[in-house]
Amino acid sequence: MRHLIGKSLSVCTKDILDGTIGEEEVLLICTSTKHPFNDPEHFYNMKYFDSIAEAELLQRLWKQGRIHQPRMVSDSYNYGKEEYLFPYDNYRHKVWYSIKDQAIEGESDD
Repeated sequence: MRHLIGKSLSVCTKDILDGTIGEEEVLLICTSTKHPFNDPEHFYNMKYFDSIAEAELLQRLWKQGRIHQPRMVSDSYNYGKEEYLFPYDNYRHKVWYSIKDQAIEGESDD
């Protein structure tokens, strides 16, 4: 089984809901969003979600600790910096990252 990290909340949820990525494969989604997931009423406000299925998915992932929103702690997250969270040339275009692939690439660089 793959262990994936996603970087776009909207694209990741779409991929999970349409079956492209299995929910069990998602290790973490690290996103630049600032959703107030810790507010219990948030999941009942459909202005934030495209469907009830999406709201339910995000609620599960949030409760399991698999959604990380660095901007909730600091607005300076990745703003104006050249070094990125994931060391890939196509960082801005790639949504999913495999922990195994990154570890293998790191070993071959030595």
